Amino acid sequence: MEGRPAFMITRLEVQNYRSLADVVLAFSPLTVLVGQNGSGKSNIVDVLRFISEAMNLGLDSAIGKRDGIRALRRWSPKGRPYDIAIRLEMEGSDWRGTFVLELGSRSGGEYFIKREACSVEGETSNRYEIRDGRWVTPPTLEALRQYAEITLDVEEQITRIPTTRLYLPQAFAPEFLMVGWALRNIGVYNIAPENIRPPLKPANPQPLLGDGSNLPSTLQFLKREKRPGWEKIREAIGDITPGITDMSVSEVGGYLVTRLHHGKGGPAFTLSQESDGTLRALGLLTALYQDPPRTLIAIEEPELNIHPGALATLCGIFLRVSQTTQIVLTTHSPDLLERIPTENLRVVEMDEEGITHVGLLAPDQVQAIREKLFTPGELLRIEGLWRASVDVPSGV
Repeated sequence: MEGRPAFMITRLEVQNYRSLADVVLAFSPLTVLVGQNGSGKSNIVDVLRFISEAMNLGLDSAIGKRDGIRALRRWSPKGRPYDIAIRLEMEGSDWRGTFVLELGSRSGGEYFIKREACSVEGETSNRYEIRDGRWVTPPTLEALRQYAEITLDVEEQITRIPTTRLYLPQAFAPEFLMVGWALRNIGVYNIAPENIRPPLKPANPQPLLGDGSNLPSTLQFLKREKRPGWEKIREAIGDITPGITDMSVSEVGGYLVTRLHHGKGGPAFTLSQESDGTLRALGLLTALYQDPPRTLIAIEEPELNIHPGALATLCGIFLRVSQTTQIVLTTHSPDLLERIPTENLRVVEMDEEGITHVGLLAPDQVQAIREKLFTPGELLRIEGLWRASVDVPSGV
């Protein structure tokens, strides 16, 4: 791959988040998590979703959607609660940043923020750190004053730090705004055909929701605003489902109806008449080509309902889009792996104690692929993919 996204999460460190006892994961522009069902792939993706939801909806809502802190943190056989820790390293076009969140718990299922920290280095730099509701390192006041043009009492702004509310979403220094924006715009997708099959009420078109339930509104927006994504989706859905030559969205009785046109001058079928595979492909393409794009797109098991022959086309799209938007996939499909470079693969395994481990592909298997003895898909079918003993190589 030649290109590189303008924004990337380069490294993720997680402790005690469900099955992720101590995981370190280096990301590429396209990262493919490969592993058996129940190995912890979805938990890794959910960390990204959790951070995005915490930025958009608030920490209380993000934890509540996961049935509380007790269900979120790793189970302790001794009854002693584990603290959840998440650390993200990221890069923009001209800056680097980190965000750290550590969550503790109290009796009664209550949670609190033990530590929150963010640092940004670039043309201008700033950082802060909060521990147990107290400032260890407050943001640079000069930077805050310069951005706010001294219209706000910045000293008062940085003294309000409840232990159940994140500071980053309300921080108004420009350096922190970049990080907050990037994390808010992470999108995790598991398109459900049943959610996009019937006519749907008009909804906010941006962004495409994780289950695709505002798909007609997103498509209508792309066409109305003459965004390039419309033509890209129209062309790609025809490549994945031969015979489709066009698509349209119209309003009928207060609902939006999406139609796919088959052949030149042929019939136009509503989505209720299309297969699950076609619907899921349409949803995935819309996620990839929505405008404005997400900063990172994670897709769980993109192979579901998709014909193996169409996966080659879809894989090519993943590789192209990842040059401008970071993509994370989970899979256990040999057909999808046939065209994924080995350096983009991360093997996910769960041990006998229910703990997830993640690593690069084992050197012996990498060598077999380089010598063209086997493809990744063939190795997965024959013996499974093996994880290297070292999770992340030095220098990544």
